[in-house]
Order: sequence, then C-alpha cells, then structure tokens
Amino acid sequence: MGFIEDAAAEFGLGKEFGLGNSALLADGTIARGTMVSVTPTGIYRGGEADQSPQAAVCTIVVDVQPLDGSTPYRATTTQAIPETSLPRLQDVGTAVAVRIDPSDKTRVVIALTDDTPDAPASTLDPNGSVLTDNDGNPRSAQPAPTTGTVLAKGTPCTVDLVLVYPIGQDDSTGHPASGLMMTVHRSGSPDFGAQVGVFVPDDKAAKVVVGATLPARWLHTESDDVVVPDWSKI
Repeated sequence: MGFIEDAAAEFGLGKEFGLGNSALLADGTIARGTMVSVTPTGIYRGGEADQSPQAAVCTIVVDVQPLDGSTPYRATTTQAIPETSLPRLQDVGTAVAVRIDPSDKTRVVIALTDDTPDAPASTLDPNGSVLTDNDGNPRSAQPAPTTGTVLAKGTPCTVDLVLVYPIGQDDSTGHPASGLMMTVHRSGSPDFGAQVGVFVPDDKAAKVVVGATLPARWLHTESDDVVVPDWSKI
C-alpha cells in the first residue's frame, strides 16, 4: 500500500477527495507526469497526538505522458500530500511518476513511492522528430524528414504550445531534446495537433513555454504532417 492509500485510511478521507483507491496505485498504468500546479484546499490531516506526518489535501494539475507513446494530456486529481513533499511538487516542471486508470485515463494519482519513469522514446525517429497524424496521434510507419528538411521545404505556419516536456534523450546531433505538443494554425486550412521532439536552442528557451505562439514550418509527407518551430524567426 502506498502513501495515498495509507493517508486515506489514516486520515479518514474518502472518494470525494479522490483517495482510498488502492487498486489504482497497485494496478494502475505507470506514466510520466510533469507538475503544473499544486493548490492546497486548506484541509490538513495528521500531525496531532498520533504523531502521524501532517499532510495537505491538494488539488493537483499534472501533464501526463503515457509510456506507450500516445498523446500527452492534462489531468487533475485531489489527494493528500505530505508537507515534506510539497516543495518538490510545487516546483512547476518537476517530473513525477503517476498511475492511470486503464479504463478512464482522466483518473490519475501521483505515485510518490514509484521511481519517475523516463520519457518514452518509441515515438522518436532517428532524426529526433515525433511522427504524428492530423489528430496529433503518433505514427511509426515511416521515418520523418529531418528538421533541416522541414525548415527548408516546409510551409510557414504558427503553433500554439500546449505542452513542453523533457524527453530524457538526445537528438541525432547529440543535443538534449524537448517534446513539444502544439496546435498548428495554417492559412486557409483547419487547425490540427502535432508533436515534435527537438533541441531548443538556449537563446530561444525563454520563449518556448506553454501558451506561447511561435512561427513554424510544416511539411506534409505521404502519411505524416511534421511541424518544427522556425528558430530563425523567433
């Protein structure tokens, strides 16, 4: 039994707090999470005569990155967190282990006792680009064009950054790659979702944040739409 279930039993918290589900921590699908926010509800448990550790019931927003390479998404959960763990979790961008309900991916818990898994590499091609279809779903049938090819031959567009996350591996040039989840805007065409794994130049990093709109280029191949930020325009 992990901390969350212990807290639910010890502190008398029930399903209204998203707690007490030992099956989810025991049998839920492990994934990598990136902390977005932790908001204490003002409810605390423990730290009294029984000398149990004090824990704050918090509303937690986390970006979930499934290890099967499927599209990352944002989820919200409420659970009791030991006050000693709060500083680390409140640091936006901290990587954590999460457990997902296989039958309802919106149900997640922060798995404090699990090691944080590495970001999946299965959706990266040898050039460091993630293959996606028009719905943003990863493809793996064909190698993607190189970043240089997309920038040289691609059509100008803009992208809204939905998620920025560490991949945990280098691109083909030996630089650390970051995953970008984007909404792509093209003149006269419907928007679509895309992902890419690229090295973000140090002098551009401050502008590569969730919510930013960046110039980019997209290239349509036989089966994929590959999108890369146009660093020269940023």
